[in-house]
Amino acid sequence: MESRKVVSLPDIREAMHFIAAAVTSYFAFPFGEINYEMIAEDLRELAGADFVVFNVTGSDGTYTVTRAAAGLSEDSIQSAETSVFPLIGERWSVQKVRGNSHLRRRLVRLDETADDTYNTSIPRRTLKQLSAMVGRDHPYCIGIHYDGSCLGDFLIFMLPGADIPDPEPVELFVNQISTLLLRKQTEEYLQQVNREYETVFQGSHDAIMLIGIADYGALRCQRINQAFESVTGISAEQVSGKSLQEILGEEFGSNLEAMCRKSAESRESTSFEQELIIGGRSAVFHTVLNPVIFSGRAVQIIASSRNITEQKRKEAQILHLSIHDPLTGFCNRSRYFESLKACSSPDDLPLSVIIADVNGLKLVNDAFGHALGDRLIQHAADLLAYGSSPHDHYFRIGGDEFALLLPRTDQNTAVRRMDAIRRKAQFTAVGPVQVSLALGSCTRTSADQSLDSILQQAESAMYTAKLSESRAFRSNALKQLMRKLQSSTEEHARHTETVRRLAVRLGSLLGLSGMDLDALGLLGIYHDIGKISVDPEVLNKPGSLEYEERVIIRRHCEVGYRIAATIQEISSIAEDILSHHERWDGSGYPQGLSGPDIPLRARIIALCDAYTVMIQGTYHQRAVSHEEALDQIRMLSGRHFDPELASLFISMSG
Repeated sequence: MESRKVVSLPDIREAMHFIAAAVTSYFAFPFGEINYEMIAEDLRELAGADFVVFNVTGSDGTYTVTRAAAGLSEDSIQSAETSVFPLIGERWSVQKVRGNSHLRRRLVRLDETADDTYNTSIPRRTLKQLSAMVGRDHPYCIGIHYDGSCLGDFLIFMLPGADIPDPEPVELFVNQISTLLLRKQTEEYLQQVNREYETVFQGSHDAIMLIGIADYGALRCQRINQAFESVTGISAEQVSGKSLQEILGEEFGSNLEAMCRKSAESRESTSFEQELIIGGRSAVFHTVLNPVIFSGRAVQIIASSRNITEQKRKEAQILHLSIHDPLTGFCNRSRYFESLKACSSPDDLPLSVIIADVNGLKLVNDAFGHALGDRLIQHAADLLAYGSSPHDHYFRIGGDEFALLLPRTDQNTAVRRMDAIRRKAQFTAVGPVQVSLALGSCTRTSADQSLDSILQQAESAMYTAKLSESRAFRSNALKQLMRKLQSSTEEHARHTETVRRLAVRLGSLLGLSGMDLDALGLLGIYHDIGKISVDPEVLNKPGSLEYEERVIIRRHCEVGYRIAATIQEISSIAEDILSHHERWDGSGYPQGLSGPDIPLRARIIALCDAYTVMIQGTYHQRAVSHEEALDQIRMLSGRHFDPELASLFISMSG
């Protein structure tokens, strides 16, 4: 066992007084701060050393940093830093050590024969350079340890030939420094935690209030964050130490206090939503109360409130969209079936059901596009809501179908309601098309009647009305479309009549049947019906058309086909309307058909239409003479036109 020198009692007392005074002064350092130079100087005095180097372990424990060098003059330090190595602030890698007295916090003298593992964090080679520079050999080393962790070390250089007579005061001093360094580490950690806490507390978008709970149960506000100030307009200085009622008003403050006490008693988080008026505007807040538990009781409540007004608005919007049709604002099909169940109460009797179907929606969509079709749906919804009462329910149950549930409404009232809708529809139009609705109704007068049966009877009545009205509607729609087209261009009526006359004459020469001649007559009149979808400004534009405008006009074949296909009176010529701009050589549109693949009637109309355009002219091209038109047909025979038809037409017109 290593022998220890026995010293006299007065020397020990004097050393103890010195250490006590020194350590007392160290613990008076400001929070998180240490005067390393003072400590190194005190150790130099206690040990009677020439100078002392103080190294402190870094935050991750893999290195130490030289914090102070007591006893060295400024010139000596600068000399060391310039000629040998940096000293103050230099980092040194921590080496693992064996054994040994270093880990036992014992003072060790480093001499030539000492094991290199009895080292300081400063490398042995560097230590020798430092010793040579200051003329001091074999310094003492002592590690600063706490609970197995190295917190740093001291290097103690004595005058030549001098030793530390008693290591115990030095070791006791260093042991006290370990407590000081540990305290500093703890303080630095607390400072870091506090910075992180402040960042979270003040950086949160939630309004946060810290509520203290006194031993006698009183709740007082301790502090609020910036978000709380921003939301409420209350400053932190106004709330400190005040009750919740003083800050938030009697009603809300008392409610919040009750919720806080509930959370404190249960020692569990509590949340609730509440609507408040702030700055004259309503806002919904979601508040979470989290109790802080210490020694088995809640000592503090963290109240965090988030403005969820926008979230609630979006939730309400989503809920609304989930049960409503966005186009009309009526409830949707799923809500319809839910409402049927809700209206099954005897209190709702008599319950009338009206089923409605919009006539001509497909025609409008095909002829004018879905935007106009949407307008038709909206106008139909407006008509159905006409004359409504507060307890009526409206539903869009399909693309063009609607349902009305009319609680406490008898059959006669429902019939009068449908009559009023029909009358108003006669004066309602969307574009060139008058709004038309097929309506049917049935009334449940007894709880014994099956609701499904009532619905079936209402639907059956609607379909009966639709069958009787649809033919008249299509015929009327066709007339309206043609009137619209003729009003959009002055040349249209004269043009179609000429085409019709020439086509029937040419068809007669071909020996076509009476049915085909009738179809040719219709085709001559309606072949350009698809131009109803073209802006009149484009149709009547003088001079040549732009590329985009030509593309728009070319679509009239497809639009005309869709219109004709939906109207029974002209559905037989739908394919001919689609193909009347195809060319014999395949360079036409819209399908690029060629030769005999082009329907015969379409080939006839193409020839008659082209001739009529040439002799009558359009806004886009000047008129030519009859002879020039025939020359053009002769030149384009076999390219644009069926050569046999072209030859017959020239003979017919010669």
